[in-house]
Amino acid sequence: MTRIKSFLTQTSFVGNAALLASSTVLGQGLVVLVQPLLTRVYKPEDFGWWALYGSILSLAAVVINLRYEQAIQLPKEEREARGLLLIAVGVGLGLSLLIGGFFWFFRDVLSVWLGVPIPGWFAALVGVGLACIALMQSGSMWALRLQRFGVLAQTKFQQGLWQALTQVALGLLVKGPAGLLLGDVFGRLGGGSGFVAFVAPEPRGHHLAHLATDGPPLPEFPGFWYQRGFANGGQLSPTIYFVDRFFRHCCDGSV
Repeated sequence: MTRIKSFLTQTSFVGNAALLASSTVLGQGLVVLVQPLLTRVYKPEDFGWWALYGSILSLAAVVINLRYEQAIQLPKEEREARGLLLIAVGVGLGLSLLIGGFFWFFRDVLSVWLGVPIPGWFAALVGVGLACIALMQSGSMWALRLQRFGVLAQTKFQQGLWQALTQVALGLLVKGPAGLLLGDVFGRLGGGSGFVAFVAPEPRGHHLAHLATDGPPLPEFPGFWYQRGFANGGQLSPTIYFVDRFFRHCCDGSV
């Protein structure tokens, strides 16, 4: 009982946990609250495109940073941790460009495989969405290392707020699934913007020199973690691909 009482009286821990939980609930609550309105301004097939887009992002997000963001909290020295932050962000942005380019150049092949035409703007938004995820994952781990829970709470709330407002506004102005996907992207941009001012000033030029001299820290880390991440993230995400491939009703809103 003494240990439990001591745990509950740690106001800093309880307060931080409550702050993160409440910000997540508020952010996601806004997204849920606008769903009845979204169903009035978007067609069922628009939600099919959004589901396909979300499945692609959720599966690619597992390896977009090569899991280096998970290692940011491990080093005792701050210089090595900042080096990992640089690697996670740099690799994430590079892979986002690569995956987005893949979808752009091979969208005709993917259209045949999925049974629906993949427009160019969809392929471009895949790369943009993954870049936002790469920044948010890296920034979240860096904020956790520095125990900046207020920054984490702000980003979670901003993501839900920006997504809800953008999807509703674009749904009234633009016809088609582009409003849902752009709202998703703007939500991630809104959340990631909280990390830009927080993360950008930290790494300095000498950290790049340190990486060039000593090499990347924890080089064996990605190989250990990305397989596990793929196993977890790939359990549900591929379902929508196979449904669309064999039944071809995902993006017309029939499922």
